[in-house]
Parts: sequence; C-alpha cells; structure tokens
Amino acid sequence: MAFVQVEKMRQLCKKFSPCPISHVPPESAVVIFSVPKSGTNLFRKALEFICGCGIYASHLQFTDDNIYLRKHLEIKVIVPLRDPRDVLVSSVYHADIYYRADSETPQHYNHLFDPEIPDKPMHYTLTKEFMLEWTRASFDEKLMMYMDPEKLPISPLYDFELLDDFITNRPLNTLIVRYEDIIGPLGGGDTVHQKKAVERIANFVGIPFTTNELYANFSKNIFGDTSTFRKGTIGSWKDHFKPYHTEYFNKIQNGILEKFLYREIL
Repeated sequence: MAFVQVEKMRQLCKKFSPCPISHVPPESAVVIFSVPKSGTNLFRKALEFICGCGIYASHLQFTDDNIYLRKHLEIKVIVPLRDPRDVLVSSVYHADIYYRADSETPQHYNHLFDPEIPDKPMHYTLTKEFMLEWTRASFDEKLMMYMDPEKLPISPLYDFELLDDFITNRPLNTLIVRYEDIIGPLGGGDTVHQKKAVERIANFVGIPFTTNELYANFSKNIFGDTSTFRKGTIGSWKDHFKPYHTEYFNKIQNGILEKFLYREIL
C-alpha cells in the first residue's frame, strides 16, 4: 500500500510550497532537487567546485512550477539519490535537533506547510505527546517511530514516493546521480565511481575538462564541513538497523529499494 496518494500531496504542495521553482534566481544555471538528508549540501559543494555556476538547492516539492521547469529547459536539474535506509538513519539523528519536548512549537523539518492555514507556509506541527515520547526513546525506538506512519504522519519514506513520481515525469534536462558514487573514499566510496560521477556532472553542465585536472583535490574539498553534516558514510544503516528494523522496513518500503536499485539483504 502506498504511503500517500501522490496527487493529493502534489495538490497540497501546489498550494503551500515554500520554495517554488519560478522563484529560482535567473542567474542559477543548475537546480538541485533532493529528498532531505540525501546529500544536498554535498552536491551543492560538488557543483560549485566543478562549474562555479549559479546553484539553487531545494528539497523536493511538487507544484505547478514543475511545468515552469519543463518550459525552461535551460535550467538544468540534478537529483541526488541515496539509499533510503541511510536517509532514515541520518534523519533520526538530524531530527533530534528539532524534536524537543520543551519546544514551544515542535516542528517537522521536512515539510513546510499547514493545510489548516491558507497561504501561510509553516512547519508541520507535531504533538507534545509525540515530543515527550521521542525524548524518552532510545535510538532503536526512534528509528521505529520514524518508519511508523501511525507515529509520524510524514515520514522520509513519503519523500521517496514523491521522488519516484518526479523521476518518472522528470523534465528532459535532468541528471540523476547517486550519493554513493559522488561521496568518494572519505565517505566509504571509491575513486573510480567518484571520478565517473564528476565526469557525468561536468558533461551535464557543459564544462570541458580532463579527469585529472578536474578531480585534483575534489574529494577533500566537498566532504563534510557543513552545518548539517554528521558522518556522511555510505551503508551506515547496517550499523543501526536491528533485524526487526529490517523486517519492518521491508514490509513498508513499497518497492522503493527495487525501484532505485538498492535491494540488499543483511
């Protein structure tokens, strides 16, 4: 069963989207659309290093502005793709910054709209009861809460369903790049895949280069050193998922591992 009806979410975001594509500064040559915790800042730094062009980074939103994107193909779109299980683990760590029982306005950082307040984008407000349960929970319990649609009405897994829809109907001038390819040796990847990813991005944005010239010092210049960076290594979900996490995730993931070619057995 799908987590959400994509069209319903599209209509909500159409009305309450905080960062429509038509607001992209005209000097922006590249737009990054990403699921939160999929390496948005990593890709932004990579693009700045590769081309130095105008870059607009936004978490995936579904609005009529996608039509604008299709009509303005001079705007290039890069979509980072990261293992959903690593995204979940990273999201739980990141959520600890926001999910505080003593917060006057507990908020969910992923989605910036409230259907009850027309024309006033805001964070999705969570209950005090949820906040209290969250602060008392262990990491293992928080990971289960983050996957449970009964506990957290808006899960990162929703974003992957929306991402699947976006990729299926994506604008022509779109490049999909795996986080695992661009991260390189410092994040548990390798130089072969990183160099190929750099070459694909450079070709996509129209930058002539030789691999050695462009790749020199690339990895150490893009890894870490951003406000939301924690660890960034690939496959860290294997250090956090217990067998019951894996069993539950496989039950609810709705085929996203297969769709994005991340199927893997512990």
